[in-house]
Amino acid sequence: MENLTRKAFLQKLALLGVTGVGATSLLTSCGGGDSKPASQPQTSMPKPAAPAASNDPCSDLSGLTEAEAGMRTTFKYVTHSTEEGKNCTNCQLYVVPEEGKSCGGCTIIKGPINPEGYCMQWIAKQG
Repeated sequence: MENLTRKAFLQKLALLGVTGVGATSLLTSCGGGDSKPASQPQTSMPKPAAPAASNDPCSDLSGLTEAEAGMRTTFKYVTHSTEEGKNCTNCQLYVVPEEGKSCGGCTIIKGPINPEGYCMQWIAKQG
């Protein structure tokens, strides 16, 4: 049996450890383990909902970034509420339109907001 110095022993032990970690990493990344197949990555963000009607003045989203328009989809904003007694005009977050304008605003959703609209962030207006 060969006499190893402490230094040589530690070097061989370190080399063995590095080799073991490298082999494990290689097998894991190449699918050597029992794992589920990777899902297909989503390549694009979801598109915001299409405007309800081209004659709706509150459907113009041209001044919004893709992220701002995407928030409308995230919060499930619709231009005409299907929830009984819930629409933007009786929501705490609704910003009343300026005089002469038909579209209001919202404190959390950018862009024009139809007073008859609704989103999942609706909060009953206080008093």
